[in-house]
Amino acid sequence: MKVIMLAAGVGSRLQHMTRFTPKCLVKVHGKPLLGQLIENYHKAGIKEIVLVTGFMRDQIAVDGAITYVNDDYLNNNILVSLMYAEPEFTDSLIVSYADILYDEQTIREILAAPGEIVVGYKKDWKESYKGRADKPTGDAEKVAVAGGMVRSIGKYVPDEESNGEFIGVIKFSKAAIQSLRDLYHEFAKHGLDQPFRNSPSLKKAYLTDLLQEYIDRGNGINGVAITGSWVEVDTLEDLKRAGGQITNYRVTPEQRRGMLNGIITEKGFVRAMEAHNGISGIIANTTVLRDKSCFDALWISSLTESAEKGQPDIEIMGFDSRLATVSEVMEVTNIPIIIDGDTGGDPNAFEYLVRKAEALGASAVIIEDKVYPKRNSLDAESKQDLADPKEFAAKIRRGKDVQLTSDFMIIARLESFIAGKGLQDAIVRAKVYLEAGVDGIMVHSKEKTPAEVFSFAKEYDKLFAQGIPRKPLVCVPTTYDVVTEEELRQSGFQVVIYANHMLRAAIKAMQDVGRFILEHHRAKEVAPYLAPVAEIFDLVGFSDIKTKEKMNGSGQR
Repeated sequence: MKVIMLAAGVGSRLQHMTRFTPKCLVKVHGKPLLGQLIENYHKAGIKEIVLVTGFMRDQIAVDGAITYVNDDYLNNNILVSLMYAEPEFTDSLIVSYADILYDEQTIREILAAPGEIVVGYKKDWKESYKGRADKPTGDAEKVAVAGGMVRSIGKYVPDEESNGEFIGVIKFSKAAIQSLRDLYHEFAKHGLDQPFRNSPSLKKAYLTDLLQEYIDRGNGINGVAITGSWVEVDTLEDLKRAGGQITNYRVTPEQRRGMLNGIITEKGFVRAMEAHNGISGIIANTTVLRDKSCFDALWISSLTESAEKGQPDIEIMGFDSRLATVSEVMEVTNIPIIIDGDTGGDPNAFEYLVRKAEALGASAVIIEDKVYPKRNSLDAESKQDLADPKEFAAKIRRGKDVQLTSDFMIIARLESFIAGKGLQDAIVRAKVYLEAGVDGIMVHSKEKTPAEVFSFAKEYDKLFAQGIPRKPLVCVPTTYDVVTEEELRQSGFQVVIYANHMLRAAIKAMQDVGRFILEHHRAKEVAPYLAPVAEIFDLVGFSDIKTKEKMNGSGQR
């Protein structure tokens, strides 16, 4: 007997927890799901482990396991994923999802149950869905059982007709798994994109879809109501309930520092979101869409860091204040951080900033070629005085000289368009700064369209025909927000920074909430605009503290 573990999926509902980690390696009670499952199978006497991996497969390594790779995991589903392990269909076996956790007793109950195919299910399934806002009962793969035989199985079984929830574990005899394989190929020969039962295509079908087809053809499938423990870990809510921690894992300064360069190299494009304190950093770090779209880096802005403290953006806060904010954000996040270094101050001050930022684990600092003290570039009334390019280049060289690693990046921000100096001035300055050893160029504009930055990008590429190594191009589309990331990418930009959106959103929300309370003389009307207190607990780690206390048998008394 062997067990095939299906561990190819992305686990998008676990959001940031599966950003850098496969779903099967998410920890419950301090241990990865997959490791606990394998340990329980070993206890039950099953030593032969087969894995089907896909998402972040390089992280999934089990001694002695046979591994198959679903290299199209983004486009297919559980059924197709199982078929990657078809060479193992030579003996009786168990097939198991890898995003669940169950004990040795559950395994033994399924092993002991009679039948060519045995499906495990949990009778009291509706109880486990109470309070699961992120997982409605319609998402459950349910079973209808009569006389010990499964009559229907899958998400489309009506709640009122079901006897339980399929737990994602099935036992097959050798003949049964081969019959199921033959049934799959009967449909697959017509193409994986053809509709199949309730799924849009065979490629997108669930294993339960094929099981239902098998039943409808007059074949028997036994059901066993398990009494052992079982829990599904599909959402953050599930993970918390199961005893897992839901806040970001921490990284060392050394791990974080080189991430920005790595992402630029691997993905070719980086999107950074502004963070001005710990909570805004957490939100930017943990915002992940179902397709795993997310922010790749954080931007510590001088405007928002100053404004968050109620101060103007005129270089009065000092680098120690900025570095304190960086440290605060780093404590609760795990993605690269880019620091707004204003003008960099005088060369001695810039050396200090580079040393401190690199030691903290920041990935980059961006300094603008204006005269100290600068005025915010988006203020139409302020006079924007540019620094002498040779003096600014000398400051860059001073910063590069004090770096201890090649991971840290110094990026020059061109203010030529802001000061009304035009394209040619920007190109001349870019060339001087590149020759001084800068690691990237940011071009700034306050126009409503991206025409200026696109014109610069076109000329920027011509510099490299002259033998200058190409360095990443950065933009900040605050005023020309109509531009899409794909348009920026096609024009040659590799980093886009959303420079002040978190703070601006917070200010607008706080103003609205304040007005509502004043108008209505109570807080009830603002409830739809507020995050639940429980969500704050989750974001800042209080829920994890409670989980740890339960695990360790301690807690507040």
